[in-house]
Amino acid sequence: MNYQNLNILVVDDSEFFRNQIRGLLQAEGITSKDDAHDAKEALLKIQSSDFNLLLVDMVMPNMNGIQLIKEIRKTSKVKIIAMSTLELDHIQVDAINAGADDFIKKPLDPKELIASIKFLTGDNE
Repeated sequence: MNYQNLNILVVDDSEFFRNQIRGLLQAEGITSKDDAHDAKEALLKIQSSDFNLLLVDMVMPNMNGIQLIKEIRKTSKVKIIAMSTLELDHIQVDAINAGADDFIKKPLDPKELIASIKFLTGDNE
């Protein structure tokens, strides 16, 4: 699979981070992307579109990233990268235990994000 043809959903309550991630993906030539400002919107979009990869913030109002990942895992094996600005080790462990495939700390390192996307989508060239 060519990672540039991925359909990616970015789930983050911060418009700043959603825009930052959109820019990072655009710089890599990844044009098929959507975003959601909370878990509820993300779940609706996941039902109506076929995403290859989700980038999920851990700290959001109403339903946090851990809860969202657990909900997604009930019905989908889509690849998930969890993200957080929090420097707490248990958040990373909780995200992986909930079903995330990888965890990246924010602010995002563009090289780390792209390496994770390539690894998770099988584009290891």
